[in-house]
Amino acid sequence: MSAEEFEIYLLLTMACDDSLRDRELRRLNVSLQRAKKTKAEVSEATRPAPGQLDRLLDILGEGTTPETIQDDGHFTTVVRRVFDSWRAFTFTVTANELGIWTDARFVRTMDEPPAMPAHPEGLTPWEFTLDEVSEHFGPLTPGDSWHPFSEWGIPGPHGDYSAAFSWGLLQTVPRIDGSSG
Repeated sequence: MSAEEFEIYLLLTMACDDSLRDRELRRLNVSLQRAKKTKAEVSEATRPAPGQLDRLLDILGEGTTPETIQDDGHFTTVVRRVFDSWRAFTFTVTANELGIWTDARFVRTMDEPPAMPAHPEGLTPWEFTLDEVSEHFGPLTPGDSWHPFSEWGIPGPHGDYSAAFSWGLLQTVPRIDGSSG
């Protein structure tokens, strides 16, 4: 497996509009059928179990160096990788001493995010992280969450929205039916 195959896995685990996913699959010159097979293979290789991080490092290959951090006598390992589909972000995986992922999400690579819109309907998928949306529109109301997905309500005077994130990266922001505005 390769870093590109892990990127394909990430694409297929996104809760985004199909047009975003399909655009990136075309750029990678990969059919949806092949991408689904790759997703299954990478998912199996990176299932939660001791050594999960080592398997990720094998997939990502050369140029991916883990960083070990000691805090209060506990060791965590962090791996970072930038993928072409999301150049403004670094995919960051944190793992415990057994090599099991404890966190995996996108964080902004650049110092400054793009200008945040005044209203949630102006949010663009794949341009903001959960932390950025929460800081600007928060506090957010927690909704359904099943890693790598999470939903958060954004209440506001112009109506309520349900923001969906995959790996901490914004995917969709539909208005909640029946909200005022």
